[in-house]
Amino acid sequence: MGFGISRRRWGARVGSTAAVGAMGMIANACGGGGSALACDRFPSQAETFVLLHGSWHGGWCWGKVRQRLQGRGFDTLAPTFTGMSERTRYGSLDTGLVAHIDEVATMLDALDLTNVVLVGHSYAGIVLSGVAERAAARIKRLVYLDAFALRDGESAFSFFPPDVRDLFIALAQGGNGWGVPPPPTAADDFLGPVGGTGSGSAEDRGFLQARLTLLPISTHSQALSIPSGAAQALPRTYISCTRFPNLDENKARVRQETGWTYREIDTYHDCMLTAPDALTTLLVEAAA
Repeated sequence: MGFGISRRRWGARVGSTAAVGAMGMIANACGGGGSALACDRFPSQAETFVLLHGSWHGGWCWGKVRQRLQGRGFDTLAPTFTGMSERTRYGSLDTGLVAHIDEVATMLDALDLTNVVLVGHSYAGIVLSGVAERAAARIKRLVYLDAFALRDGESAFSFFPPDVRDLFIALAQGGNGWGVPPPPTAADDFLGPVGGTGSGSAEDRGFLQARLTLLPISTHSQALSIPSGAAQALPRTYISCTRFPNLDENKARVRQETGWTYREIDTYHDCMLTAPDALTTLLVEAAA
């Protein structure tokens, strides 16, 4: 079936129209990355990990980590946002941050998830904060994985140099009107040089380059609206990939704020590919 949830949970919710509608954003059910993971297993842990991907990616990027988490008895979900990866065909100028927050919050409600460890990589850190505003009671902990951790009224573009922001806009407008193509240096930026310390393998590079797709420009241009600041009231962890400098300004601010558990991995941005064991250890720590 390909929905990345246990049959136990599916059976409990199959009669819900809202649940069926929410399934539209679920991807790579039994095996992000092509591994054949069982869908009918019965997790022994109370927590459910919901793993949200970053720019140009899809739920496929979590395959290695999902396998490890499920091996430890955790249920996992790795949805793909509308407008990216296998859901690129649904993209438009209206497909962005606001829509993605709504998708995830609706999914948590439709599947009646509780004790959720909500993990957001890169761009998806903004989604985390927005979902907390809608569904704080369902969330046990927020994990910002080398991610944007924004305040009310900010957008991803708030941390972009003006020339880079203008390039994103020009690429979208010069293409299909809404999608930014992945940068030509994506493999180096996200995985590091082959053979380098903390880098991904040649296989990881091929896997990544074959799957990156358009990024809806509205993911970065739309401002985050979190007037209640619910995310700040939840337990939250920041995991920094130390070999990726692009988010250093945002990370520096996180380190000055109270309420964070701050962790580091000596690797590049896509640590779910380059350091799945180290990342899994930190995620299980967060769940505890």
